[in-house]
Amino acid sequence: VNSKNLNIAPLITSAMGLKQVEDTHITTSAAVNLRLNKKDFTKINGYVFVPDISLRFQKNELKNEKEISFFFTNGKLNFAAFLLAGKNGKLEFKSSSASVLPIDMQISGLFNLSFAQIFAPFLETLEGLASVNLRMRGDYSQVHFIGSSFIDDGFVKLAEIPHAIED
Repeated sequence: VNSKNLNIAPLITSAMGLKQVEDTHITTSAAVNLRLNKKDFTKINGYVFVPDISLRFQKNELKNEKEISFFFTNGKLNFAAFLLAGKNGKLEFKSSSASVLPIDMQISGLFNLSFAQIFAPFLETLEGLASVNLRMRGDYSQVHFIGSSFIDDGFVKLAEIPHAIED
């Protein structure tokens, strides 16, 4: 399957049962060649090549500078380290190829919290600078999240509450 300039934000929110957030775009081009085992879907094999991806919410944008390649071998996910960067932040992604776990990756960097609003559509406003250092490990049935995150100049406004929460 090949795609070019496809906005996958509606697919993500729909799959998660969330309401679409306006001004949120996750635009990507990709080549996908995956083979699933009919008896055990976790034994996936194949690859996903992503020549370009852009995460944009209002004026904030993060995008890749070089092609991203994901490889699955009997369910194990591997990829070369890659960076999503913009003028307001950056996120670095690394996988551990030495791990026996299907999922073993680390995400670190700085980003504007507005990108997370896709996962919290009940918030009217979500702003601030987040620093994150997160490791995800486990199999497909149970992924463990270990790490830390800090928020600077945070601002949250719920649609039903007239007063904002800020630090």
